[in-house]
Amino acid sequence: MTQQDVVLDEAVEAPAKLAPWQLEFELRADLVQEDIYAFEKIEQQLGGLRVGGYSTRAAAALKAAIGAGWLAAPAVEVLKDAKGEPRYMYAGENVDKMHPGKVLWLGTRVTQHYSAAITTPPN
Repeated sequence: MTQQDVVLDEAVEAPAKLAPWQLEFELRADLVQEDIYAFEKIEQQLGGLRVGGYSTRAAAALKAAIGAGWLAAPAVEVLKDAKGEPRYMYAGENVDKMHPGKVLWLGTRVTQHYSAAITTPPN
């Protein structure tokens, strides 16, 4: 485990009592390969894990999950701005305008869900 992994683990440790926005967060459990492909395609377009720091990578993961339809709750959508660029909305809020700590927490959960989904199932 690297120092960065330790910092990331500490940054996303669940508090003793979850906030309402954390409690309402729910990812679909029924992901199949086409869901993974959709997520990876969007994540790649956003730069994903290749650019930025923790919050930037978490935002890319959260946006990819929104775009790929991974969230069961809360309500999410992808809108287009005046230039036709996508705006990823989470519970009515533009992900780019959210608190970075909140984005980090949500994006980390998405990344964990992705890792679990692509893990080889038991025999």
